[in-house]
Parts: sequence; C-alpha cells; structure tokens
Amino acid sequence: MTWTELATWGFDGPWRNFWPLLVLPPLAGLISDRCARLFPTAGVAPYPAAALAVLPGLVTLGLASMAVGQGLTRGLPDSIDDIILGVVTPGSAIFIVLFAARRAWPRALALRRLRALSSPPGARLVTAAHEAGVTARELPLFEPECFIAGFLHPVVFVSRGALERLSDAELRAMLHHEGAHGRSRDPAMFGIVSFLADLAPMTHRAENAYRCACELRADTHAAARAGSLPLAAALLVMARAHDEVPAVAMSSTGGAWRLELLLGLASPPPLTRRIRWRIWLGVVANGLLAVWPLPHIMLLYAFCSS
Repeated sequence: MTWTELATWGFDGPWRNFWPLLVLPPLAGLISDRCARLFPTAGVAPYPAAALAVLPGLVTLGLASMAVGQGLTRGLPDSIDDIILGVVTPGSAIFIVLFAARRAWPRALALRRLRALSSPPGARLVTAAHEAGVTARELPLFEPECFIAGFLHPVVFVSRGALERLSDAELRAMLHHEGAHGRSRDPAMFGIVSFLADLAPMTHRAENAYRCACELRADTHAAARAGSLPLAAALLVMARAHDEVPAVAMSSTGGAWRLELLLGLASPPPLTRRIRWRIWLGVVANGLLAVWPLPHIMLLYAFCSS
C-alpha cells in the first residue's frame, strides 16, 4: 500500500471519522496519565493539572462533533460507506457523550436532594458563615460532613454532627477553606473536569492531581485567615469520625500530606525544570490532539482532493 492509498483510507475512506475516535482519546489519556505521574502529592499547580484532565475529553468532543456533523450531511444511507459514515460513526460518538452525561446526571440530582434535605443555618453557623463570607445550610446528619456544592451559587453544607464536634475556631477554619473553593469556582470546575474526564480513558490521575492542587490552595487561604492549627484540628476531627487517621478532608480529597503541610512538618517538593518541561510538553501535545478536526480536514484536501 502506497502512502497515497494509506492517506486516502485514513482521511477520505469510510472509516476516516471512526478510527480517530478509537485511537486519539486513549492516546491523549495516556499522555495525561504519564504526565500526571510526574506531579508530587503536594505542590501541584492547578492549571497544568486541569489542562491534562480536560484536554483528552476535548479531543473526544471535537472528534464527536466532526463525526456527527459529517454524518448529518449524508442523508439516508444507500451503501456500506454511507452506513459507516452516517450511522455507525455518529452513533458511536453520541454513545460516548451520552455515557459521560449519564455519569454527570446523578451528581446534579444529588445536589438537588441536598438542597431539599438541608435547612436554614442556626445562630452559631450563621455567625461563622458570615465571618467566612459564605452561604451555609445545615444537613440533618449525625456524621460530620462539610463541603461546598453548587454550579452558579455555591453553598456550604455542614452536618449537625460536624457542628457538635467542631469548636468555633475549627468551624471558622473549615468554612474559610470551603469559602476559598467557592471564590475559585472550584465546584463548577470540578463538575466540568469530571464530565470531560469521563469522555476519555486514563484521565482520572490528572483529575485527582487537580483536586489535590485545589485543596492545597484552599488550605493555604484558610490557614492565613483562621490559623493552621484550627484547620489541622478540624481535619483530624473529620478523619476520626470516618475511622481514617488522617485521610478524610473537609471536601473531597485528603491525606496525611495536608496535615504535614499545615503543621510545618513538610513543605511542597519543588518541580524540577525537566519535569516542568515534560508536563508542559504533554499539555501542548494534547492541545494539538484537541484541534485534530482542523488538520484532519486539511490533510483530506492535501492528499485526497482530485
């Protein structure tokens, strides 16, 4: 097979939109996974980690939009090629997107149930929330829980179990932590990143690195305003209630490294210049894959136009 025949099969044949759906998202996910392994547990920069988490999903969305767009222009299929281009490939693309949407839908429903289950805050929580500059609601749960949720208008949900176990200083530190998430729009970003991560394989390591980076940023903000010791004590209270010492954070990601940083027992390890270059090279590579439909069309005209 000559190069022209290979190019014609790849860029002008009936499988021209199907094989990229099978090859490019896993390739982008593999790049993200290998780069995310370079991140230390702490000291991760949020934006490179977020880019590594979302770009493989954007690769899938770009390929899916091209497949569906070209499939809709073919009309009723009257040949095998038309069935592949107009039915099989667009159907596969739609299935992938619907799969990610199906995983995101329960998260949206859970937020609605939380709002219905919660109640207005009591006097103590109102005072602490006002000092932290957040909107808070109480949950009728005996387990200590505290997290922020909401796409456009984030709300901090605090369980009655947490209110019973935390001192005033620890409660303020916890609310400052969640308020930092809200001001950084982390709840909305977590939802977007989770949806895009579900569109491509092998991206959850980068997603976890992004969440760790957001937790570290929120810890730094809360420690500066409420003190490192109250925040560390709140983490321990939450961890002991979940029978993990120390593992459970006030949001979604935690670990002993957070306590070590807050107590001054460790410092975030610096990223070497070589590792930074490798991470950004992975970001650039996935960025090029995300714009694949454009070079795909250019190669089509370059190799296959008569």
